[in-house]
Amino acid sequence: MPVLPNSAARYELAPSQYRAAMDVLLPVAAHVGYHFSADDISSAAHAADIAATHELFSNTKELYHEALRYAHSRIWPTWSQEDSDELERMIPGDAIRRFSLATFERFREFPDAVRLIVAENMFQRATITTTVGILEDSPVVLVIDRLLMRGHDVGAFRTGVSAEDLFVLLTSLCAFPITQGPIFHALYGMDISDAQNTEGMGKMISDATVTFLSTTMATTQGSSYTHSSHSPSLGSSVAASLYSSQEYPSEDDFNLS
Repeated sequence: MPVLPNSAARYELAPSQYRAAMDVLLPVAAHVGYHFSADDISSAAHAADIAATHELFSNTKELYHEALRYAHSRIWPTWSQEDSDELERMIPGDAIRRFSLATFERFREFPDAVRLIVAENMFQRATITTTVGILEDSPVVLVIDRLLMRGHDVGAFRTGVSAEDLFVLLTSLCAFPITQGPIFHALYGMDISDAQNTEGMGKMISDATVTFLSTTMATTQGSSYTHSSHSPSLGSSVAASLYSSQEYPSEDDFNLS
């Protein structure tokens, strides 16, 4: 499964080497930001079977940026052509349910990626909001937008809900086990890592997303609950800006299984 092939190629690394180094650095970056120690670099270099003097490790701030790019690539489901074809055949409600469950599984599979993303949003070490080019465009908004359009076309989903709205709902619920799970367990005795609770959480997330889209609740907020900041580069819609800036992501990059 290719992960950020542009980043791997930039450093003349095989994707497997790049992933090995980043997997070691993700939990470290969540704790220390770009202040990696020599031992941290040595461990990542050993895992990737490259020298600690490799260009990947030459600038710790850029290395932190790479970790952020890698983390964002890990939390969203990927699909194959077969999966894409299957989604196209599904009724919209089933398709969005499957996407929601697949997203939850990715968050569960890569908790260190979630921790780093949460830490960056809290401490803003990379000043992402004012620095261009740190993160690569995520195809996920386009994926959600396409699923929503299919639902709108057949009248299965209500209007007034945007891809950004669903992005907010989905990420908030999927991140709960990492961001609040341990304290929730201590306070209320519900261990989110318990198999039964994990299964229940997945069902709750898929039910919540489908219900949110199919409810008959009146829409009063216009085309979206949330709205992008108006700027020359972004415009009024994240999805629209991504459609204009890149092709729809290749199905070769995704696998929902």
